[in-house]
Amino acid sequence: MSFNSPSLVVLSGSKREMGVAYGKALESNLKAVYEILVDYYVDQQNIPLEKLAAKAELFYEKYPFSFQKFIDGVAEGAKITLEQAKILNGMETLNSLIKPKEEVAACAFISIPPSMSATNSNLLGRNYDFFPPFDRCSKYLTVAVIKENDHVPTAFIGFAGQIYCPTCVNQNGLFVELNNGMPSGGFDTDHTRESLLINLLEVLQNSASLNQLDKQLSALNSDYSLVINIANTTHTKAFEYSALHGMKSTDHTSDEVVVSTNFFTHQGWSFAIPSDEACWLGHTRRDNLIGLSASDNNITVEDLQNILDKNIENGGGSWEYTLYQLIFDTGALELRLKMPTISDTWHKISLVDPFNNEIPEVIMLGQGADQEL
Repeated sequence: MSFNSPSLVVLSGSKREMGVAYGKALESNLKAVYEILVDYYVDQQNIPLEKLAAKAELFYEKYPFSFQKFIDGVAEGAKITLEQAKILNGMETLNSLIKPKEEVAACAFISIPPSMSATNSNLLGRNYDFFPPFDRCSKYLTVAVIKENDHVPTAFIGFAGQIYCPTCVNQNGLFVELNNGMPSGGFDTDHTRESLLINLLEVLQNSASLNQLDKQLSALNSDYSLVINIANTTHTKAFEYSALHGMKSTDHTSDEVVVSTNFFTHQGWSFAIPSDEACWLGHTRRDNLIGLSASDNNITVEDLQNILDKNIENGGGSWEYTLYQLIFDTGALELRLKMPTISDTWHKISLVDPFNNEIPEVIMLGQGADQEL
């Protein structure tokens, strides 16, 4: 098994059955990520394991029952405890035990419209930026395709053990990604609500069109502040959720480059726009990405790779916290993934067969660069 390229897992059945298969397929990866978390938070930061478990339990309790059964299945399949599976799933929440408002969760999103892309369909890119110890987790990047009866086949991309939607795509070419929006929407969390992170995966499983996805997201509230970007082959829409102040959305034109980072851009908000420093250089990263994409009307996938690769010092949007990068060609149903902390290689994964055909293997691990599956 190679950890220099992402893993692909293709699952079918009930949510518990898919969780068991996920756990069996990724057992060694899940155990490795868990050891990374324990080493950092317990051994280095002196946080009792009980506190990690309690924090992760809060996150688990905000899941719908069906996806709780998925996580239960992960524990069974990987031969780990349910507490360990919950800690893995809640890994992004753990840093609030150290620095509640100082964490760097500085992701970026860019959408190149059909009128400017060489593919004649939306080209979508994102940088996933996070703090240590998640640089050590990036080698366990996983694309999990879930094929549940009476649901749209959907892939979610994240570290092994993250059962939600940092980035998700489905068989109909729909795309969803999230950015931390706390610098604008506030750092409060509403624990009475289901987690929007898992709601995003649910709604994408139940969306045949951008219109259906839009309606479902418009009806939701968030438990904390997020910027959500959705897209299909022709259009992009942004949702800005605050746990305290509600939600506002923006429909972008089919000829518009869309870039978002970690602050709200809708003109209807009454609060002040955060400074560049307060949103983890979000203004600089956004302006740079807009500038890099503004002068070309025939942007290829390779061009977008180069745009995402350029670091802040050279007028781009990536930096030391960028743990993985993703491009989705909405027309071809093709992913490109790169883990810059591991290598300089972009890996190509076609989702056409995993979405549309019966694949006998539960898992395919360590696929090489530019290998179509």
